[in-house]
Amino acid sequence: MKPEIKTSFKNTGANIVNTIKDEIKNQVNTQIDNAKEKARAEADKILKEAEVKSKALRDAGYQAAEEIRKQGYAAADNVVKEAKNPLAKIAAQKLAEKMEKETDKKVEAAKREADDKANKINEEARKKADELLK
Repeated sequence: MKPEIKTSFKNTGANIVNTIKDEIKNQVNTQIDNAKEKARAEADKILKEAEVKSKALRDAGYQAAEEIRKQGYAAADNVVKEAKNPLAKIAAQKLAEKMEKETDKKVEAAKREADDKANKINEEARKKADELLK
């Protein structure tokens, strides 16, 4: 009797195909992960830049608001200082109080405007970042 040698290439071909499919999947997943990481980095950059811009805008707005307060209160003090007689002083004090209240309203409005603009910058940046991450 002669020894028989059997070879089966049927499974070998299937194994090669599966190995190739797995390698392609791994390569695609690696590329997807790299793209996601790049998008996250870009989104972070956008958010950080927006934060810097919004903080600078808010700081400038608050500084301008405080300058408004300083000038408004100085004007109110001047009204009182310029009053010569007691009756005029009383009237000047009442006027100064109204001037200070109006100044405070202007200051708060200026601060709100600065906050709104800063928040808008941050919101737009978040939208851009979210679009990158989709």
